[in-house]
Amino acid sequence: YRVDDRVRRLAARWWPGPLTIVLRVEDGGDATPSLAVTQAFRVPDHRVALSLIERSGPLATSSANRSGEPETYDADDVLVAFADDDLLDAVVDGGRVPGGVASTVVDLSETQPRLVREGPITLEQLMEIIGRID
Repeated sequence: YRVDDRVRRLAARWWPGPLTIVLRVEDGGDATPSLAVTQAFRVPDHRVALSLIERSGPLATSSANRSGEPETYDADDVLVAFADDDLLDAVVDGGRVPGGVASTVVDLSETQPRLVREGPITLEQLMEIIGRID
């Protein structure tokens, strides 16, 4: 992954927190199990998630809902949302999480940053840290 000064400044300001950063997978990068040329990274501000990360190292995860489906807020919601699937091996019950706006996503995989989704962190706040964003 290309971790440049922009990534470092954004991470220092908003991690842990509601910022997702998309980076390019460099040749020889560990992009398994997908063949993606980019990957998104986030450090959540949630005590259980941070504890898991501290003990295990980085985790490859997805959100706990299907794209386009309602958000889930606790373990029971997750179990209901995936009741008809064999996709779950385990569900960690970290209590109810607050709902709200999805994380801000900024794509730094190219030379010019691109705002993918504005969330709690605004375009203006990002631009204060890294300059112009498309």
